[in-house]
Amino acid sequence: MPYAAAWLEKIGAILPALAEEIDTGDYTRPGSSVGIFHDGLSSLVDDGDTEEGPGIDTTWLGPVRDLLRRAVADGHRDHSVSVLTEYLRRPGRSV
Repeated sequence: MPYAAAWLEKIGAILPALAEEIDTGDYTRPGSSVGIFHDGLSSLVDDGDTEEGPGIDTTWLGPVRDLLRRAVADGHRDHSVSVLTEYLRRPGRSV
């Protein structure tokens, strides 16, 4: 549990910055970019197989990967990961 508590504290510390990006719509000064998440996910899951990893169910990663791919295709690779909230607000549309 100490690792979970430390992780939650770190997430809590960055929430105000993410909220400001979302409120202002300015995603151009990322602490963590869409591209980092996109590339990291690609390194964790084979492109052709999102259903099974080494004994770990990774099916939940499919929609996350699709969301990241859409954002990269729309030119948001270097933008803050908080831009993904725009896709959740406007499903099926480019941002």
